[in-house]
Amino acid sequence: MNAQTKTFRAPDMMAALEEIQRQLGPDALVLSVREVFDESIWKVWKKPGVEVLAADGQTEPALEQEITVSEPKREPEKLDDRQAAEAQILPNGLPTGAHFGTPLNKMAEKWEAAAESREAADPALPLKELQRRLISEGVARPLVDQLVQTAHQVLPPQFLGDRKRVKHFLQELLEAEIEIMPEVQFGKCGVICVIGPGGAGKTSLTAKLAAQYTLEKGIRPAWVTADTIRGGAIAEAQAYTDSLEIPFVKVYSPEEFGAAVEDLRGDYLVLADLFDCNPRRVDQVDQVRSYLEEISFRETYLALPVTSKLVDIQQMLEAFEPLALTGLIPTKLDQTGTFGNVFSAGWGSRLPLPYLSNSPRTADPLVIPDPKELSRLVLAEVD
Repeated sequence: MNAQTKTFRAPDMMAALEEIQRQLGPDALVLSVREVFDESIWKVWKKPGVEVLAADGQTEPALEQEITVSEPKREPEKLDDRQAAEAQILPNGLPTGAHFGTPLNKMAEKWEAAAESREAADPALPLKELQRRLISEGVARPLVDQLVQTAHQVLPPQFLGDRKRVKHFLQELLEAEIEIMPEVQFGKCGVICVIGPGGAGKTSLTAKLAAQYTLEKGIRPAWVTADTIRGGAIAEAQAYTDSLEIPFVKVYSPEEFGAAVEDLRGDYLVLADLFDCNPRRVDQVDQVRSYLEEISFRETYLALPVTSKLVDIQQMLEAFEPLALTGLIPTKLDQTGTFGNVFSAGWGSRLPLPYLSNSPRTADPLVIPDPKELSRLVLAEVD
């Protein structure tokens, strides 16, 4: 009975082997492998694909029939017979057609062994591992690429293989990507507005600020809230202000908001807690802007939940950019073990960070950001 042979093309060897098993079964034999280039998707990343000739395990090969895992737009470049016969290992370390009739499981073992060998011999392996770590921690890919590029440009080649040196260098680069607002600068104009999406912790953040200035700094704040629609918001804020014995004012329109702030300014540090704003809703962003524009002098801080996905954080920053933000206050740090979003937000917005909020409890104070400690946490598990 004739064996069926087919040519498979894929972006990598493992993808080709999986397709061979699906098409020809687990007893298929790999007859030859070679590296090819074409216009398929992997070409975008300048990586070669592979072309694998396989048979279904029968004794006599039949007429070859070609299929592709990823259909190329043009025919791949061909290696001549002499090159295919002489090569034991392809330039990228893949085993080649010199081993005819290799079972699928053996070929997979060869491929994995070759990949491990290449990686072990890579002098920049520590940098690549740290690069993967940064991405997994939520650091924005453009920032990671910038850090890695700088490391390649600045560090001598012999240092790239030293894990401790590379890690220390990347930590120092990360530290420089967060701007910390001096504590004495925070609240200087006398009006602090807190905005953000639903669930960002705006009310808890405002309460922490109120407690901090009342109990620690000896400055008496006043709380103005425009968060009058969300169920329980007024009662929550009222409970905080009653316990601290500070003025509490509810407003229901931009005009009332502006009048209340102007009336309290000068006698109090005004803390303005605005309503939830969905950054995907232009009308809600415009509504927040209409309130803020009623105040001539103000500081506006975005309560930024670091538990959000990076793409959502980027959208928040873009949506709230027209509101003339003064800075960012990352919240909910106690609900996550990854802190790359903090760096991504600071780097992407170029806004300073005065505080971090790592607890919803008012009794737990706000934390002044420590770039060195944050960068250590991002890369901590590498050790």
